[in-house]
Amino acid sequence: MEQRSKNKRALSQREAFSYPGISIPEARIKVATKQTNIALALRRGDLELAERLATALTRSKEARVLAVYRVITNKGYRTKGYKDRKPTTSEEFTQLVDRLW
Repeated sequence: MEQRSKNKRALSQREAFSYPGISIPEARIKVATKQTNIALALRRGDLELAERLATALTRSKEARVLAVYRVITNKGYRTKGYKDRKPTTSEEFTQLVDRLW
């Protein structure tokens, strides 16, 4: 029981970052949908459409928000994540996302 409450608290802390108008769960859904559309276009053999969709995905705000979020929250052994001082507020998170492009 205690373990579950710790996990819930950790999840709420991780989900604390947000970009104006985009939340992390929304970004995950939109990026997954765009990736699915790319895969379907490739399966149909429409390479031009797949290339346009891939370009749109890499330039989308949702993909940038999700990329910054994944790097910040990464605690892996081989890739430790962000080496500088990690952001603690949504404003700092927004600045990192804006610096990405």
